[in-house]
Amino acid sequence: MKKLLLISGCFCCLSLFSQQTKAFVIPDSLQNKTYKELASSIVEEKENTDIAAFYASCYVAKAKREDDLENIARGFHYLAYLNTDEVRIQYFDSIIEYTKSGNLKGFTLRTYLMKSQYYYDKRDFKKALDNCIKANSYIDKTDDKNLIIENNFKIGLIKTRLGYYNEALAIFKQCSNDYLTVSDNHKNYLGSVYAIADTFRHLKELDSASFYNEKGLKIALSKESEQWYNYFLLNEGANQYDKNNYNKALDYIQRSLPYIREIPDKSNEAMGYHFLGKIYNQLDDTNQSEIYLKKVDTIYQEINDLHPELRIGYEILINNYREKGNQKQQLVYIEKLLQIDSLLKSNYEYLSRKLNKEYDTPKLIKERDSIINKLKSKNKYWAISLLIVLVVFGIIFYANYKKQKIIRDKFNKYIQSQNIQPKLDTSENDQLSISKDIQDHIMEGLKQFEINKGYLDNSISLNSLAKQLQTNTNYLSKMVNFYKEKSFGSYINDLRLEYTIDRLKTEKMFRKYSIKAISEEVGFNNPESFSKAFYKKTEIKPSSFIKQLEKRN
Repeated sequence: MKKLLLISGCFCCLSLFSQQTKAFVIPDSLQNKTYKELASSIVEEKENTDIAAFYASCYVAKAKREDDLENIARGFHYLAYLNTDEVRIQYFDSIIEYTKSGNLKGFTLRTYLMKSQYYYDKRDFKKALDNCIKANSYIDKTDDKNLIIENNFKIGLIKTRLGYYNEALAIFKQCSNDYLTVSDNHKNYLGSVYAIADTFRHLKELDSASFYNEKGLKIALSKESEQWYNYFLLNEGANQYDKNNYNKALDYIQRSLPYIREIPDKSNEAMGYHFLGKIYNQLDDTNQSEIYLKKVDTIYQEINDLHPELRIGYEILINNYREKGNQKQQLVYIEKLLQIDSLLKSNYEYLSRKLNKEYDTPKLIKERDSIINKLKSKNKYWAISLLIVLVVFGIIFYANYKKQKIIRDKFNKYIQSQNIQPKLDTSENDQLSISKDIQDHIMEGLKQFEINKGYLDNSISLNSLAKQLQTNTNYLSKMVNFYKEKSFGSYINDLRLEYTIDRLKTEKMFRKYSIKAISEEVGFNNPESFSKAFYKKTEIKPSSFIKQLEKRN
């Protein structure tokens, strides 16, 4: 009897309540009900929306009578979900109006997210993004991390629609980590794993996509989530298509579609048909391909939404009809594709512009301001730290300057010293106890040895060179000691080093060689002996010498 009395009064009251909630009168039988009791009645009667809405109307009227803003918002929340379409949006707007100016901005944020989800489900991505951005302006007003993650996740979804996959991937990975630490809602976590897998697929990182799809399948199975299990099947089917594994792709998609049709989820159903159409097209079964691609078009006409990825299906249909010479059908799908392109262009230009202007840029500014504020709050310590850093930097800079100056001076000194030539005249030198003819013969031999760059042979020795010059080691050693003013070993090393330096001066490519490669090129047996000899001759390391040459050039 109680329910009959409620039903008889609720229809006339509800229409009035939706226009002017202040005029609603709570029946005497419900006057003393608590908010908790009214909320329980709403939940109990949720299948009978008229009765549940009547209880929700009582809830709001009670809250208004008591000037309880939080419960007014809760009551409108109940009414929103007991109504559909525009009426639901009106209740969402009422919640925002009541909460945005008080201390209930968490409600405002939550409601903008509800509106965003409502429009996203309707595939009205413009309004979905608008409400995400409005929600974002209230992020700092709440400690509810789930709401913050949810808003970021929606931004990531919209970015994928625009093809900003790298940016979206970073968001989804962060959301996935946050869901693990903040929430025990496995559905949200599975949603983030799915988003990561799908984004990797679009980035053509197919093995990574498979990894996350397999991960999602295992978790969905363990949590007995049939919905997410089938979504991961569908996604891996698409991924297997991209890997050119058409039979595997066919198996995954055909296993997932019955459940997706039953839910129903038209957007993912269209995705399944799209890939079936592409698979059969690859298998040269154009008739079967056309059947599935036309199903995609049927769903598009029904829900007025097409994921950009599905656009290529229309191109396949156009090409098939072109090859068949069916100009009538070819024209039909050309017109449809032009219409789709126009819609995509309009929507996506708006979304891209809106994201840049009202989300990404403000986010960067906020991040910048946050850093500035943190620096200001630590100004004293920062100043001291900065002073220490500057002093240390100054010391390092001065020490490096001094070091570079020393290297530069040594470099210039060495370059200038290259003009000094050793004595070569044998006309008046008989103190070696070697006849002038033999001296001339050896000096001529050394001259040819140097011209022919015999010193580049890493096996050259005093003994081997003496044999080449048809003299003995004693004469050769004395001649080198006297005329070259150095030992035989130093003579050979100096020739190699002068050759090295000459090439470094003239050949830019030679300067790019590693020290090991240079040492081998000029006859040294290892880079250590080369570097040691080079430093002994120039007082500069080979790498520093090369840097000085680069600066001069």
